[in-house]
Amino acid sequence: MLTCGCITASAQDGFYLQPEFGLGKSVANIQHPYSIYFAAWGSGWTVPVKSVITFNPRVSAGYRYHNWNFTFGLSYTKSGFTEDSAWTSPGGAIGFTYKETMYYYHIMVPVTAGYTFPLGSHFFCNPAIGGEFAYNTSARIIRGNYYPTIETVEPDHTLTSSEFNNNYKRTGFWGLARVQFGYKANDRLSIIAGPEVQTMFTSILKDNNNSQKSTNYTFSAGITWILKNHKKAEDKPAK
Repeated sequence: MLTCGCITASAQDGFYLQPEFGLGKSVANIQHPYSIYFAAWGSGWTVPVKSVITFNPRVSAGYRYHNWNFTFGLSYTKSGFTEDSAWTSPGGAIGFTYKETMYYYHIMVPVTAGYTFPLGSHFFCNPAIGGEFAYNTSARIIRGNYYPTIETVEPDHTLTSSEFNNNYKRTGFWGLARVQFGYKANDRLSIIAGPEVQTMFTSILKDNNNSQKSTNYTFSAGITWILKNHKKAEDKPAK
């Protein structure tokens, strides 16, 4: 009984590794010169934006000091959006519809600070906040007309390096907020899972007249492995 009391009340400080994988959706905030355009003859374009599936594998190294923890990591993140557009006649009839999906791929360097709240002897909650430096590696575009059926040139195209550099920025900054819930299996291993939000602070477009920023909502799961423990007993067993 006394031994269990000491383990529960003691804190583990030290370095740790934290591999994890996230899956969710990416939502884009896009500002066009016009979302609905009316030409001289009364026709128009409408551009609703839809989310796409995103993923986020990440490996972090961190240091825990009492309840505080600080991490530095590396991840590979996908973002993007889908646009559905329609050409309409003055009477409202649809001329044809058009679909375009964009995927972007980023190497991210996240830095976070968090605080752990114990939820009993084995469970805990760890909210954290931080920022991410992003290197935008590539982009992929999928185009298609689906009413009426019209053959499309290069329906699935990965942008060349020159195409990407002409239109998009190579670097950017994101914000990161997350809440992890964990189960402490032993003094070194914990199982973690929880939601997180990544939001782009800077537009990925080089065109200053337009703005395109993504926000990723994911649920991540992984483990925390403490490399070396430095136990500091907060309570001593009664003699």
